[in-house]
Amino acid sequence: MEEKSGRAAAVEWEYVTYAPAGVSCHVCRRGFEPLVPVWRGGVGAAAVYRHAVRCPWAEEL
Repeated sequence: MEEKSGRAAAVEWEYVTYAPAGVSCHVCRRGFEPLVPVWRGGVGAAAVYRHAVRCPWAEEL
């Protein structure tokens, strides 16, 4: 299994969905375009999202 580092390592990714309006990617910190698939995950009680395929602005996921 691939080992992750940084912010993505602390998140338990649950499933692919569409992000609510106004949220940004947990990895690259940019907003999502409408109808772009994202991974939903959780850090404690907070929901976080990241690009499902590949973060277009992040060098490393």
